[in-house]
Amino acid sequence: MSPKVLFILLQPLRYTYPQPSRFLNLSKNLNDRGITSKIIAIRSRENLNQLDTDFVEEKYKLPFIRKIYLIFSLCKKLISNRSAEFFYFRENFYSIIFILLSKILGSKLIYEHHGFEYKTQTLKEKHFRSKLTKSLEYLSLEKSNIIITVSEELRLGELSDLSNKKKYVLPNGVDISKFTNRRSILSASKLHFIVFTGKFFSGAYSEKDLLEFPKYCKANVKLVIAASLRKVKDYKNQFPYILFTGLLSQKEIINLLYKASIGLLPYNDTMKFTRSPRKSQEYLAAGLPIICSNVETGRESFLVPDKNFLAYEYGNPRDLASKVDFLIGNKKMREEMSINNLNLSKDLSWQNQINRSDIISILRTRE
Repeated sequence: MSPKVLFILLQPLRYTYPQPSRFLNLSKNLNDRGITSKIIAIRSRENLNQLDTDFVEEKYKLPFIRKIYLIFSLCKKLISNRSAEFFYFRENFYSIIFILLSKILGSKLIYEHHGFEYKTQTLKEKHFRSKLTKSLEYLSLEKSNIIITVSEELRLGELSDLSNKKKYVLPNGVDISKFTNRRSILSASKLHFIVFTGKFFSGAYSEKDLLEFPKYCKANVKLVIAASLRKVKDYKNQFPYILFTGLLSQKEIINLLYKASIGLLPYNDTMKFTRSPRKSQEYLAAGLPIICSNVETGRESFLVPDKNFLAYEYGNPRDLASKVDFLIGNKKMREEMSINNLNLSKDLSWQNQINRSDIISILRTRE
C-alpha cells in the first residue's frame, strides 16, 4: 500500500543533517497522527528501522554515472509508490523529475522553501550556479501545488509575489524526548566548553567572529566546532586553540551540548528573514545559555535578549570574547538562562509546531 505522503530526499538519511532530520521528524509525527508517510533517501549508517523508509542506492565511482544511476533508481521508487497523494520535496535540482512524474502519476507537489539558495551562492561569487539555482527554485515554486516555509517572514516577504499559491508556515521543532539529562552549572574556575554546531562556512555566520574570539577570552574556555570540514587538518593547524570534532552523530551532539557551558549563534547580517535553525532549538532543549550576534534581521523571533541569549556586536570578536567572559563569570545568569531556555524548548517541540500549523488539515483534504 502506498503512503499518503512521500518525502523525497537525495541525501543520506540521518538526524545529523538539517533537511533529513526535519523530514524524519515530520514523517514520525504524521505517522503518529494516522497520516501514512514514507521517506525515499540515500541509506546512511544510522539505524532508522522504526520508520517507513525506501532507500535509493549509490553505485559506481564515476560521479556522472553515479548520479544517473541515482536518478534512475529514484524514478523507479516514485513509480512503485505511484498511489501517493503528495510528493514532498525541497531539493530543487531534481525538481524537473518530480514535476514530470507528479503530472504522470497524478500526485500533488509540496515544496519546502527555506529561503533562496541562489542569493547565498551569489554572495560566494558562484554566479553560474546562482543563475541555475534561481531558475530551478522559481520552477519549483511555480509548479508546486503547496508551498511550506519555515517562517512567517519568508511567506510574507520574498514569496509575496506568489499571491496565487497556497503558502503555509511550519517552523522547525525539536524532539525534546531525546534531551533527558539535567545540566550542571559549572563554577567560573572550571574549564568551560563553548560550542558551535552550525553549518561551518555556509555564508550564514561570521567566521571571523567565531574563529578569532577565543584569542581574546580571559576565562578558562575551549571553543568546540562540531561540523563537517573537508580540510579539517588545515583548520586544526591554523587554529590550534579550537577543537574541531568533524561530523558527529545526533547522540554525540546532544552529549556535547550537555558538557558545554555556552552555545554560539554568530549570525552575519546577510540574511533578511527570520531563521528556523535546528541548532538553536537543540541549544534550548539542552538548557544551554546562548550568545548571539546583534543582527537586526535573521535572528530567531522566539529568542528574547537577556532572557534566552546575550547579544554581542556583530563583526567584533573582541566583544564576543567579553560576553563569553561575562557569562562564564556570572553563574546566576547562566542558571536563570538555562531554566528559561528549557521552558522555551517545550513550546517549540515538533508536536506543538505541527499542532500550530495547517499541515494536518492540508494532508487530510482528500480524506
